[in-house]
Amino acid sequence: MRFALANFKSSSGGLDPQKVSTIAQVAETEVFIETGTYLGDTVQAMLGVFESVYSIELSPELYKQALTRFAEESRVKLLLGDSSRKLSEAAQASRGRNAMFWLDAHWSGGNTARSDENTPIVGELKSIRSCGLENSVIMIDDLRYFIDVPSGFDVHEANHGYPLIRDLLAQIRELWPDRVAVINGDILFLFPDNVYSRLEVSAVLSATNRLRSGGASAEERPALEEIIANAEGDERELILALPVTFHHSLQYGIGGEYVYWRALVRERDEAFDAARADFALARKCGLTIPARAWE
Repeated sequence: MRFALANFKSSSGGLDPQKVSTIAQVAETEVFIETGTYLGDTVQAMLGVFESVYSIELSPELYKQALTRFAEESRVKLLLGDSSRKLSEAAQASRGRNAMFWLDAHWSGGNTARSDENTPIVGELKSIRSCGLENSVIMIDDLRYFIDVPSGFDVHEANHGYPLIRDLLAQIRELWPDRVAVINGDILFLFPDNVYSRLEVSAVLSATNRLRSGGASAEERPALEEIIANAEGDERELILALPVTFHHSLQYGIGGEYVYWRALVRERDEAFDAARADFALARKCGLTIPARAWE
């Protein structure tokens, strides 16, 4: 299966069932386990993909709303409580079947719930590791927040407290030395090696992942930038669209990577004024980007 740079979320904010289905088929996963039910849109979408759907919600109010929404759906199991603790309960209920975990529990203001931290991601990963589901696929949402939030932008306390991507990846390597991590757009995928071996990762996705994960040297960067700049088809369209999709985050200095990628495409197109503005914004967001010869 070709694994290209893509947006795995629908316009409503839930996961795209068609895109998720392709991963589920390759990984042979039967159960979907989500943290952060919110309004239940992802639960609804995943019913068309998986045999069983489990969802964990911290907010009693949102949990009750979801109970009402899915009262007639026997394949949905809703759990109330801290996701770091409830994940093991959901995993045990899956009776050893291969699972896909969607980790999207975090405080984002509004009517969302907050536990002791803005994001429970580290505790969630440790909980999943203790369950022993070795053939599971793990997806972590909102990777744009896993940065050192820069100054000079609007401030929202919900944007802080996330581990840096490099620290998150180090934690993952400690928990699962044999897992392969791929950052695709705003989602981090963790694949068992036997699943990853069935994927054909596109050159563009490989380049964006390498730049994003901090694994690229200064000598490698120009070649990776060129691959991104020459993206075609759906990958090119996504690169141009991502800064628009996450424009609300950019007011807080979050999402600079997506502006950087768009700048590379615009530079390739010789749209230098637009590229200059994008490079400037990406640098303001905290990215270290070499000066261009034409700047």
